[in-house]
This record gives sequence, C-alpha cells and structure tokens, in this order.
Amino acid sequence: MSIYNEQRKHISTFFSLHIEKNYQYLFKIFRSVEDEQEEMDVEDMDVDEQYEDGEEISSKLWQKNMLAKKAKIDEHEIMRQVQADFGLGLLRETSNFEKESKILSPISISMALAMCHVGARNDTADEIGKVIGGEASREEILKYFSELMVEINKTDKPFTLDTANRIYVADREDFELLENFKNVLNQHYQGAFQMIEFWNEENEGIAKKAAAEINTFVEKATREKIKNLIDYQLFDKWTRMVLVNAVYFKGKWQYKFEERNTQSKKFYFSDGKEKEVPTMTLTKSLPYFETEDAQILGLPYQSREIFMFIVLPTERNGLKGLIEKLDGNTLIQWIKNAHDFGAGKRDGPRGNGENSQFVINKRQSECHKWDEHFGQRYVELPRFKSEMKLQVVETLKTLGIHDAFVNTLPPIADFSGMADPKKTPLYISQVIHKAFIETNEEGTEAAAATAVMMAQCCSGGFVEPPQVILSFHADHPFLYVLANNKNDILFVGTVSKFN
Repeated sequence: MSIYNEQRKHISTFFSLHIEKNYQYLFKIFRSVEDEQEEMDVEDMDVDEQYEDGEEISSKLWQKNMLAKKAKIDEHEIMRQVQADFGLGLLRETSNFEKESKILSPISISMALAMCHVGARNDTADEIGKVIGGEASREEILKYFSELMVEINKTDKPFTLDTANRIYVADREDFELLENFKNVLNQHYQGAFQMIEFWNEENEGIAKKAAAEINTFVEKATREKIKNLIDYQLFDKWTRMVLVNAVYFKGKWQYKFEERNTQSKKFYFSDGKEKEVPTMTLTKSLPYFETEDAQILGLPYQSREIFMFIVLPTERNGLKGLIEKLDGNTLIQWIKNAHDFGAGKRDGPRGNGENSQFVINKRQSECHKWDEHFGQRYVELPRFKSEMKLQVVETLKTLGIHDAFVNTLPPIADFSGMADPKKTPLYISQVIHKAFIETNEEGTEAAAATAVMMAQCCSGGFVEPPQVILSFHADHPFLYVLANNKNDILFVGTVSKFN
C-alpha cells in the first residue's frame, strides 16, 4: 500500500470513529499526518516522478496537504472537547445546579491551572494535564492556551473579549522562582509578575493591602463586575504565590430583542412551581438543532464570532438528567449541528449523550452565514442575571487532580518546575473562582476570575407568535454556553431560578 493510500486509510478510520475520549489515538494520527507531510516536497521531484499509475502526484499532495491541514485543526478541536467536558464537569459538581442558577468560566479556571501545569512535574503534572488537556502532551497544552490567549485578545472586533494573567510572588529572600518558569509564563501566557508582601505577623494591614491589590487588578480587568475575589484572611506565613486569571466579555446581539416586545411570561421550575418573569421575544433565522433530549438554539452576537447556545431540555424537569449524561464531545457536536443544519433543516445527525455518533460535517468558509428568510424561529428567552463564587479545590479533586493539593513533607505535590523543591516545596492551597453574567435585550455582559494560591508545604492544610417553522420557548430551566466560532467554551451556566 502506498504512503498516500495508507494515510487516507488512517484519516478515513478517524472520520468513522465513534469518539469515546480516545484522545491519545487521535493525536497520534494527527502527528503522523504532519510528520509524513514534511517528508515530501513537490519541488524536489523529477517530472517523471510526478505521475504514478497515471495519477498526478500533485493532486495527491494537494489532498494530503488538505488532510494535514484538517488534522491540525482537529488537534485543537480535541482540546476544545476536553475543555467543554471540563466545564460540564465543574457544573455537575456545583450543588443544586438544577434548582439554582449557576455561572462559571471553564476557560478562566483552565488558564490558571495551565500556568501551574508549566511548573508541575511527574504525577502532579500528569493529573493537571489530564483534567485540562485529556491525552494532549505538555507541548500541545501549552500551544493551545498560548494561541487561545492571542485569539481572545485580538483587536478590531465589534465586541469586547479579553483575558489577562497576573502572577503575584512573595517578596522574600528565601523564595525565588525559576527563570524558565517565569519566561514561559511571560512569553506564552502574557503573564506579568509582581512582587508583593502577603503576610506580616505583627501587621494585619499587610495582608489586607495584598488582597486589595489583587482585587483591584481583577476589578479593572473585569470592568468592575468581579469584586472581592480574594479575602485577606486566606493569606498566612506560608503563602508564596497567587496566579490570577481574569476574562471579560461584552457583546451586542446580531439581532436585537426589541424591549417593547418583552412581556411577563410563565417560567416553569423543576419542582413544578411557576413564576411570571420578563421574557424577550425574537423572530429570526438562527442556528438550531434538536435531539430526543433537548433543543439547541444559537444566538449570535455582532459579527457572529461569538454565540450563546441555549440547550433547552425536552422535559421541564430534565435539566439535571441532561447535564449528568452530557459530555463535551456531544455538546460540541450539537453546536456544530446547529450551525450546519440551522437554516430550517431538521434532518441532520442526531446526538444523544454518550451514545451520539461523532459526525464530521463539511465546514465551508462561509459556514456562519445562512438564509435570513428560511427556517425562521420564534424565540422566547427570559432576561437573566447570575453570579457565583466558589472554592474549586474539592471539585478539582473529584475531576482527578489530587497530588497538587497535598500538603506534606516530604512533598507529594511536585512543582519543582516553579521553584527549588529543596528550599521551597510548593502545593496548591486554594483555587477560588467567581463569575458573573447578565443577558438582556441589548446583549450579554459576562466576567470571571480565578485565583490559584500556592503555599509552602507544611503550612497546616486548607481553608475552606408569527408564522414560523418552529417556536423555541425557554420557559423552564436550561443550560447555556458562550462559545466562539471555533467552539472554545468561554462561559457555561444554568438558568433555574429568578430572584
């Protein structure tokens, strides 16, 4: 079998796979494609070599280049599936998500953990890497988050989306970060380092000042939507570093909900109760997909680079069951299907939890444009506002990170890529996350921040309608995600309660 036919066989095998988180196998195929592509250059061939069995090699090279290009794209796609899985996992671990509205940013938490991953080694690195990157290598995780930083912070866009990292380091003579760790965070995570005094046993004001400085950075980065992320009482004599990520989004709808059309309508809660809430209405052609379990509707923001996808369970009390069995692969596939089959089509591939078939659809360069007059939807969506603060350590333990949080001597947590473990063995003492979202007739404003606190081991442990094809009535608890058009999940939450 020729190298080309063998390669096509590999790719065909991939496209027919039923994905069940077999990320390692996929990355192997992707790397194989790229490695073999580099072995051949059409400029090095004789004219006689450009034909094989009457078929032009140039045509084969073109096909191979296209496959390699798609494989490179799909390599990041696997990371996006892992991130979607991570976001759903975080949401599942929050209590009463089917009864209380929730909001969090998996990207913010992942970005903070990814910075820790740079300095983690051995089992500690493996556990963090598995949770935020699946089977991806250290280099692949670094590349993904580095490129995501650039993507999020690009300029010249009709909406506001940016993220910032800041690393606060204890100003002590007996603590020093390794230069390589600082260089990688500065280069790939745009991380600015700042020396700070966290603790003075004789002066409580030092800890208060440190907390105020960190909180001021977060408030500024999130346009004052996230306040008081850090409590000064979390600092003690063992605190050595705080890694902070902040993300902020503000965008106007591509299709504005007219405020004059907003009416009080019933919202049905999971416990059978109901309440009149301000409900926005809209009639437009929108991305749409449905399964036996849910309807998926996409609402674009200006320029269609960011979407809010509403995942509405078929049953009024179905949110808990839906989230419990939904995985990242299925969620990403539903979003793709909504884009590809949204213009009035209802015969697209069906996905249902872990049993869904991973279908690769043809993605055209104009895939986010559709007929404005075909497949119109009448949409009812309640205005909502939600914020949440949570300690994430126990949740991350449930998801698979353990060693990083162990405070013992000799150390189990291995962050020897951050600092000399003989002088300052480190562990993660706290992971604090806070998020906010408000959605109304104009659009959405959302923000989140994450702080990972590093302490020296042996510190004493943790501190704890019109004529339309279809109507879409979000009148009972639902899941929503904010994602860009590459399917990076920026925010995920539920609407289950109104104050």
